[in-house]
Amino acid sequence: MQHYALDFMPPVLGIDDEFNTIRMGMKWTKLLKPSDIVYIQNSKDKMIIGKAVVTAIESDQLGQICLYHASKNHTELNQDDGHSTSRVYHLMKKMLGPHIVNYAKKATVIYLKRIE
Repeated sequence: MQHYALDFMPPVLGIDDEFNTIRMGMKWTKLLKPSDIVYIQNSKDKMIIGKAVVTAIESDQLGQICLYHASKNHTELNQDDGHSTSRVYHLMKKMLGPHIVNYAKKATVIYLKRIE
């Protein structure tokens, strides 16, 4: 059995219950399926900070993923101002760079439920 860890950049916010994470590319759609267990890992010190079950996974162009799923992103929970799509896109662009992040590129949204 394989165990995967999803890196989360500190400060790690919004991972206490149900949330999603958006990842560039299609890699995770090939590795994960609903009901799989993943480890939540701090990307700086590589420490495991929790476990979660995958509840759903979907891929599309980043623009569509942000439009439909940004409000449930772990960085956007409890934000109710209608600007989640823009904030998530710009945060990803800042973290990964404009050469990787653009609306037309493929991305994957992974829905998770924290179990530990």
